[in-house]
Amino acid sequence: MDDLVSIVIPSYNSEAYIVSTLDSILHQTYKKIEVIIVDDKSNDASVNIIKDYIKTHGTIDIRLICLDKNHGMPAAPRNIGVKNSNGKWVAFLDCDDIWHPSKLELQIKTLLNSKSSFCSTKMVDFRDDKDILFGDISSPAIRNITFKQQLLKNRVPTSSVVVRRNVMLKFKFNESKKYKAREDFDCWLKIHENINSSVKVNEKLVFYRLINNQMSGNRLKMILMNWTILKEYRFNDGRRLGMIRFYYFITQAVLAIYYRVIKKTL
Repeated sequence: MDDLVSIVIPSYNSEAYIVSTLDSILHQTYKKIEVIIVDDKSNDASVNIIKDYIKTHGTIDIRLICLDKNHGMPAAPRNIGVKNSNGKWVAFLDCDDIWHPSKLELQIKTLLNSKSSFCSTKMVDFRDDKDILFGDISSPAIRNITFKQQLLKNRVPTSSVVVRRNVMLKFKFNESKKYKAREDFDCWLKIHENINSSVKVNEKLVFYRLINNQMSGNRLKMILMNWTILKEYRFNDGRRLGMIRFYYFITQAVLAIYYRVIKKTL
């Protein structure tokens, strides 16, 4: 299935937002998709809401995988979703984020034109669905992201990623608890080291929902967790980053404050 995109959604207690997220998939202009929702042992009504959505939206292929224990982080649900996918391409979407209707179409076109295996987009924060405005994007700017650029600053919002399935099967998300909330940054680093560079659609095609008390909303904690990633990172030949990790930690911190706190985008 060379043109099929498998959309992997890790879900935990998503009853408040999952319908809006799924609606943003339903409204995609690119229709060759399957949706794999991996529920991480939710204890709210989200599973029943998802089951009802599947029953009433037969125009898209949606599968729900319910895990028998809670993993406490999205790494394992994402890995399970990838393993159960059928498409050549895998797209990741968090259970409370929203996509621009043209997102997948623009990314698949970009991937095919560039012959790349990994594509991301820009992201912007929002709190209320009424604040989302979908602009008309026909000829987006495209840029490359190298491994070194990713070390200097995380440039890849997870809900924006479309990547070849065989790449994700090789470079899985680290399920260790010490990588919690930054397992995606670690994964994108490993992938970029091995593919040299990715492409990024330089348009805001992902809308990141700000929710009180969410893990990723604690900017200071997220910045400090980058230190763990940089300290633990090993190159393909087994080398560590060494003293230069201090430099990358500082650039990550400064640029994260500027883009995520001030500009509220990525």
